Amino acid sequence: MKNIAIVVFAFFSVFHTHSQEINSVQLVGLKKTEPSYLKQFISVQKGDQLDSVKLLVTKQRLSNLEMFSDVSFGVEVKNDGVEVVFTFQELYTLLPIFSFGGIEENFWIQLGASEVNLDGRGNKLTT
Repeated sequence: MKNIAIVVFAFFSVFHTHSQEINSVQLVGLKKTEPSYLKQFISVQKGDQLDSVKLLVTKQRLSNLEMFSDVSFGVEVKNDGVEVVFTFQELYTLLPIFSFGGIEENFWIQLGASEVNLDGRGNKLTT
């Protein structure tokens, strides 16, 4: 079902909004992550022509980050252009570490924590 929506969107954007200019790119749903950090992963900019391939590539790049459970985008057509809105659902990024094991008289225990979105900029810290 999701693939059909992507194909329909691609068809719509190629034939109906080909000459539409992007007026704004908004990021919605961010709690911890800094918008300035995400800008490096977004390939569509204000003033660009609407391109469905760029939108899909950007969505995939943002989805590949370990800090989001879901990334989606929407396009709102207005009189003077289009507005692109990326919507995020952030994950809880502070995760516990616990493991143990052993071999022939050697037993070990590992305890700690891992943070994959330190300071909202995608930095990782494991202790």
